Amino acid sequence: MTSSMAFKERPVVVRTKVFRDNTKIDEFAVVLGEDARGKPFVQTLNVLSGLPAVPASFLVHAQADVILLPAGTDPKTVDPKAVSAAADTTGTVLSNPVRINFAKAGG
Repeated sequence: MTSSMAFKERPVVVRTKVFRDNTKIDEFAVVLGEDARGKPFVQTLNVLSGLPAVPASFLVHAQADVILLPAGTDPKTVDPKAVSAAADTTGTVLSNPVRINFAKAGG
């Protein structure tokens, strides 16, 4: 994830949940501040983790809750997993779903 904006006056918290066929398989949170523009945030995960066998296919998508923090907040003092805010400074962003299909070898 990269941001096209720097959040100089008001940092933003992004809490993301990743789903495989509507089952949450991972979650992470980050605070974006004035250095957010162009600075990549990378989170890796194994979408097969926890599966007893490889299925024919599954759908993966993410849901990010976004919180705009008060002006002047020092991003270094924010716990992105615990912070809360008024409803008018929050929102939700949904990713595009990705269908992963598996083919059997030789088939």
